[in-house]
Amino acid sequence: MPNIALGLSWDGKRFAALALSIVVAMSTLIAAPVQAAETNANIIVLEADGSGAAPEALVVALGGAVTQPLDLVNGFAAELPASQIETLRNSPLVLSVVLDGSVQLYGATDAEKAAEEAQKAAEKEAKDAEKAAEEAQKAAEKAAEEAAKDAEKAAKDAKKAAEQAAKDAEKAAEQAAKDAEKAAEQEAKDLEDAAKDAAKSKETSDKEAAKADEAKEKADKASKKAAEKLQDGEDDASDEFDQAIAHYTAQIEAIDAALSELEQQQAIALAVLDKAIEKAEKKNTESNLAAVEEQTEVVKVLGEKIYALEKDRDKALYDLEKTEEYSRRAAFDLLEETLKAVKVDEYWKNGFDGSGVDIAIIDSGIAPVAGLTGPGKVINGADLSFDSIFDEVRYLDNFGHGTHLAGIIAGNDTASAPSMEKIKEEFYGVAPGARLINVKVADHSGAVDVSQVIAAIDWVVQHRNDNGMNIRVLNLSFGTSGVQDYQLDPLSYAVEQAWHHGIVVVVAAGNDGNGGQLRNPATNPFVIAVGAINSNGTIDTSDDEVTDFSNCGNGTRSIDVYAPGQTLLSLRVKGSTIDEANPQAVIHDRFFKGSGTSQATAVVSGLAALILDQRPEATPDQVKALLKDSSKKIKGFADECLTGGTVHMGSTYNAPLPNVTQAHVLSTGLGTINGSRGDHQLIHDGVTLDGEIDIFGNPWVPGVWAPLAAQGSSWSGGDWNGSSWSGSSWSGSSWSGSSWSGSSWSGSSWSGSSWSGSSWSGSSWSGSSWSGSSWSGSSWSGSSWSGSSWSGSSWSGNNWS
Repeated sequence: MPNIALGLSWDGKRFAALALSIVVAMSTLIAAPVQAAETNANIIVLEADGSGAAPEALVVALGGAVTQPLDLVNGFAAELPASQIETLRNSPLVLSVVLDGSVQLYGATDAEKAAEEAQKAAEKEAKDAEKAAEEAQKAAEKAAEEAAKDAEKAAKDAKKAAEQAAKDAEKAAEQAAKDAEKAAEQEAKDLEDAAKDAAKSKETSDKEAAKADEAKEKADKASKKAAEKLQDGEDDASDEFDQAIAHYTAQIEAIDAALSELEQQQAIALAVLDKAIEKAEKKNTESNLAAVEEQTEVVKVLGEKIYALEKDRDKALYDLEKTEEYSRRAAFDLLEETLKAVKVDEYWKNGFDGSGVDIAIIDSGIAPVAGLTGPGKVINGADLSFDSIFDEVRYLDNFGHGTHLAGIIAGNDTASAPSMEKIKEEFYGVAPGARLINVKVADHSGAVDVSQVIAAIDWVVQHRNDNGMNIRVLNLSFGTSGVQDYQLDPLSYAVEQAWHHGIVVVVAAGNDGNGGQLRNPATNPFVIAVGAINSNGTIDTSDDEVTDFSNCGNGTRSIDVYAPGQTLLSLRVKGSTIDEANPQAVIHDRFFKGSGTSQATAVVSGLAALILDQRPEATPDQVKALLKDSSKKIKGFADECLTGGTVHMGSTYNAPLPNVTQAHVLSTGLGTINGSRGDHQLIHDGVTLDGEIDIFGNPWVPGVWAPLAAQGSSWSGGDWNGSSWSGSSWSGSSWSGSSWSGSSWSGSSWSGSSWSGSSWSGSSWSGSSWSGSSWSGSSWSGSSWSGSSWSGSSWSGNNWS
C-alpha cells in the first residue's frame, strides 16, 4: 500500500518533508481520512502546545484537506497511554496515512521498525506476485486442455450432423418422387376435367351462336321492313328501326357470349396441346405423336370458329350503326314534317327565328338536355312546385312533360341561324332563337294545384320585363274540368290579366275527345285555344284530320286554331317519370314522341314568337287574329268541331297586321277557387285539397286577390296570397318585387337518371292543414301518368308513342 510520511518540528516554525509517495490523487488520499476525522476515525493532528490545532504547514502538506482543529480528546489519541502522548509531544513524529483510511502515529524511535515492516510488506508482495504467476500458468494449461477437448467434441458433432443431412436428403428425394407421381396423377385428372369443361363450353357456345343467328334474322327483317316503309313514302318507320336496333343489339350480345365460351375452349385446348407436345418430346412414340396431331387440329378448328364469329360481330356492329343512322334520319323526318307542315321556313329564311322574344312555360320544369343548353337559352323563374324544397331537382323537369314542350317551342342544337337544309342533321324547335322562361309548378308525378298555377301566372305578369326580360308569350298546356263561367273563374281571370298586360297566352283545349268542351282556362275567349290535328305525314293541309283525342268545344266557346299534335318529336328527359313509363316512345336515344293538345299548343306558342320577332309592335289581339285568319280549313271535320283551321305561317308572313281589338265581356275573378279545380283535386295521405284554400291552407279571398292581379302586383317579394313562397329559394335570387336577377343555366349536361325528390315531407311548408288533417310526407297521389294517358287530365299531353 502506498503511504505518506510527513515530518514536523513542533516549534511551529520549521517544516520539512521527509518523504512523499503519491500513487493516487492527493485529494483521494486525504478525503478519506478527513471524512473519517469528522466521524471520530483514526486521525490525530498534533501541535506543539497540544491544543490539537492543525499547523499551517501540515494543512498545506495535506492539500488543504484538514480545515478545522480536531480535539485530541475525541480522537484516537485519547485512547493512547499518557506516557506515549507525552513522548509524541517532545519528539518528531511520522504521520502515515494508508489507503484503507487508517492512520498510524510513530515516534522517531519507531522509524527503523516501520522500515522493516515496509521491507517485509514488499517481500510479501513479491511472494504473492510469484504465487499469482504460478496460478495463472496452471490456469492457462487447464484452459488449453479444455479447448482441445471441446475441439474433439465439435468434430464428432459435425460428423454426426453430416450423416443426418445425408439421411434427410435421401428422405426428401423419396418424398419428391412421390409428389411428382401425385402431381402427374392430378394433371391427368385436370386434363380430363378440362376436356369435360370444353365439351360443356362447346354446347353453350353453339347455343349462343344459334341465338345470334336468330337475332340477326329478326333484325334483318325489321330493317328491311323499315326501309320498305320509307321507300313507299310512309311517315313513320321509327318503330321498325327500333326493333331492328334491338335485334342487332341482341345479336351482338349473343356473339359476345359465344366468343367467351369459345375462347375458354381454346385456352383448354392449347393447354392440352402443350402437355401432349411435352409428352411426345420425352417419349417419341407413335401414339404420342398422333395425340399432338389430333390436338393441333382441335386448336385450329376453334381458331377458325372464333375468327368467323368476330367477323359476324363486326358485321352486326356495322348493321347496328347503319340502322341507328336510319333511325336518326327517321327521327329528323318527323321533326321536318312538323316544321314544314306549319311553314316556318318562310320566317326562317328571312331571318326571323323568335330572337328577342321570351316565352314563359308554366309546366313541370325544364331539364338541361342537349338542344336546350345554349348560353342564356333558359332562364329559371319561380319554382312553385312541391319539388322545390329539394335542392337537387329544383327547376328541373323530373316529370318529362315541360322539356318535351320546350324542345318543340324553341329547341336549338346550334348557335347558328336555322334552316330547313340543316333539319336533317340538327334539332330545331319552331322558334329556335327565342328564350325560354322556366316557371315550374308540377312535381315529379305531375301533381299540381290550381292555386300554384294562378300564382305562377301572376308571377309571369309581374316579372315580364325584369332585368332585360321580354315575356311576350305564355304557354299553358294545362287545363281543369272546372265549369265555372269564365267571367267568374279565378284561373280564367288570371290568364285574361296576362293577356291585357301584353302577353299572348296560348292554352291547350284538352284531350277528352271531339265531344269534349274546352278545358279551363281555354274557355276564356281572349286567349288562343289550340286543338290538335294529324297532318298524316304531309305538308299539304288538305289531308289534315282532327285527332280523336282533341277537344273541340261547343257553340259557346270552341277552338281558335289547330296545329300538329300527333306523334311529335322532341327532347327526352332520361329517367323522368314519363320516360320510365313509356319506353316505346323513345327514338334514337335523345328524342321522345308525344301526342296531345299540349304538343299542339307548344307549336302555336313558337309561331306566335316568330310573328312577334317580325312584328314586335303587334298586340296579343293582333297575333291571335293573324293566326286565325291565315289558318287553313280542315276537310273531314268531325261534326262537333265546327270552328278553327290549321295554322299556316306561309299566309301570315306577308299578311297586313289586323287592326283588331277583342271586345269580350271581362272576367271579375270573383268565383271560387274550388270551382276552378273542377274534379282535379290533390289528395295526400288520404286528405283532399278541397274548399276555398290554397296549398298552404290559407283562405282564398278573391276580392283581395283580383285587384292586385289586375295591377300586376299580387306578389310582394316572395309572398303571394298571404304566405311566403320563399321556401323554394327562387334560384338564390332576391325577390323584392322590383329587383330580380334571374338565373340561367351554364350549359352543363344533366343525366336525369335519378330523382331525390321522390317524396315530400311537407316540413318546409307552412304546416297548415287541408280539411283539418295535416301533411304526413308521403308521395303524391294526385295527377299521374298511367300508361299512355293522363288519369287526372290536368296536363294536356295525351299519350307517348
